[in-house]
Amino acid sequence: MYEKLKQAIQDGMYTVTEAVNLLNAFLQTGQITADQFTELFEMTRELPANGEKEESEIAQDNKEKEWQEYKEKIDKMWDKFTESGVIIPDPEPEEPDGSKEHPIPATNNMQYYEGKYYTYNDVLYKCNRNTDIPVWHTPDQLVGIYFEIVPQEEEDEI
Repeated sequence: MYEKLKQAIQDGMYTVTEAVNLLNAFLQTGQITADQFTELFEMTRELPANGEKEESEIAQDNKEKEWQEYKEKIDKMWDKFTESGVIIPDPEPEEPDGSKEHPIPATNNMQYYEGKYYTYNDVLYKCNRNTDIPVWHTPDQLVGIYFEIVPQEEEDEI
């Protein structure tokens, strides 16, 4: 009986639960010895749990499958993109630099610089001299002193 049981476990004919139940029954009825039980019990560790993979193995398989599907989707998108021949340039940063195209939003307590453009309340202003220190006033209050309003037509040409 021991040899047949050993061969069946090696062939993977049982799940862990089935093999352990059989081993217990054979040990209790005296068909195998305690040493044989121990040897066969160690062999059951290689058997699948209840005919299924362990939960961690299933989760890992699912993650790998999802990753593969995601990768295939991205590859298809990339292939379409490269086949179309359309090259999308990197967008230019719209960070305010004081140019007419990217004026600096003005606030109270700012230092203003000559030649830079500022916006305040959706009006475009050009600074015509440095303030040297931060001033509390906004460009609309300093027109004629530090600022000139950029005419609307000139603004629309941008």
